[in-house]
Amino acid sequence: MRRVAVGLGALAMAGSALTLTSGTASAAAGGGCAGETWKQACVRQDGGSVKFEVHGRFANADPNCRIELVALDDTTGWVDRHFNGSCAQFDGYWNLTNPSSGHAYKSEIRVYWRGGDQPYDYVQSPVLRW
Repeated sequence: MRRVAVGLGALAMAGSALTLTSGTASAAAGGGCAGETWKQACVRQDGGSVKFEVHGRFANADPNCRIELVALDDTTGWVDRHFNGSCAQFDGYWNLTNPSSGHAYKSEIRVYWRGGDQPYDYVQSPVLRW
């Protein structure tokens, strides 16, 4: 009788362990931020979307200096440029509402020190795998 009780107890514990580990898995892995707080690129899961973010704080920048948020898909080579702002203070956000399974997304902050499109410095976020 004691063996049956021990066996049932072990079976119950195994069942509860399965219950604790089952459920919906997150659609994304990785992501996060890279760079310093004054020049930073971030990417993360935001519900069913991918959220691309850039943050810039350049107190003594040239008045023509501008920042751009760039969304990247390393899987396909897709590049989508969004939001230009002043280098003095800029926070840009953009959500990709239909991310593709198996793709690798990154955010990039581009800093055009003298305005225009060239040359620029950049920081890329870590990869977010969807």
